[in-house]
Amino acid sequence: MEEGNVINRIRKAAWIAERLADEAEELLDKARDLSAEERRALPKVTGLWKEREIRNYLERLKEALKEPRLFHSRQLLEEVGFSSEGISTNMLDETEEIRKVANFLRELEEIDGTSQVMKDARVLPQWLNEGIPTTVAKLKAIIEAKEGFKRLLNLENVHEEIKEEFVKMAFENPVAIQQAEELDSQIACIGGHGIDVMYHNEGLQSFLEVCKAVYESLTELENTYKLPTQEVERWTAGKSLLEANTLLRSKVEQVKREHAELLRQWRELAQTLQLLGQEVPHLPPQGIPGLKEGVDDLESKCKENLGESGQELLNFLRGKFDFPDRLSKSEIREALERLRPFIIKSLGGIEWLE
Repeated sequence: MEEGNVINRIRKAAWIAERLADEAEELLDKARDLSAEERRALPKVTGLWKEREIRNYLERLKEALKEPRLFHSRQLLEEVGFSSEGISTNMLDETEEIRKVANFLRELEEIDGTSQVMKDARVLPQWLNEGIPTTVAKLKAIIEAKEGFKRLLNLENVHEEIKEEFVKMAFENPVAIQQAEELDSQIACIGGHGIDVMYHNEGLQSFLEVCKAVYESLTELENTYKLPTQEVERWTAGKSLLEANTLLRSKVEQVKREHAELLRQWRELAQTLQLLGQEVPHLPPQGIPGLKEGVDDLESKCKENLGESGQELLNFLRGKFDFPDRLSKSEIREALERLRPFIIKSLGGIEWLE
């Protein structure tokens, strides 16, 4: 029984082999009519000589003989790792143009990761179906910006998923490379303040907006209002990105109010000293710490010029406090004498400093 099965299998294999040989001979006869260049473009036999592999090869050979230009175009793209799926037959019929595109794609292999993103995003079929000039222009722009793409793909602080999105955007507009580099700097700054900047798939645009808002708040607090980084870090350490955004917006408003009040005090004190004939800086100090120090310094100078009683009386005249009842007549007289230059100049029409 086993001998019969063996013989049947051998006969079946021989019959299949004969059929495949007949088909191959017929196809090879057709191939002889092709030019030398067209024959060179025919598919080569690779892999093991098993039935499935042979049938696949004959199908490819049949396709190459039936539509040699289409086959050659597909082969050119496959050689650089791109599928022809989704590309119109009209476009694939332009073999020489496809060859140009394939050469550009080969250059892209120098930029690690770019080709893979392009394959995953399936942008090539879309570009080719828009026309060869469009495709060539986009590929040239990518190649010209290849150093930028390399920097983008090597950014240390940007999540890999976000990098891929920026690469896709840069395919259409290389300005996205600069935007990605700005995001990298923002994330480095934000993370340096102890904030969790992990991307949790909340949507790229939302993530970018929150990163920008947090970065701008940190910059405003430290660069505009000159708050020490250590102080800001005490507020932000351990916060999520969203928590930090809410907290920092509140802190910025609070600091703005404090800065406005300190600035008002400084200008008022500077004006008082000017009316008393004292020299004062033309411009106020920068930032919260500088203004606090400046206000303290001007207050000390006012007290030196007016004395404690004169300062209290001046505060009353300006409507800041109630009349200091504790002052004796002699103290009031002494205070008014100290304030005399201030009062005379005020009555003389000297304007308040802005």
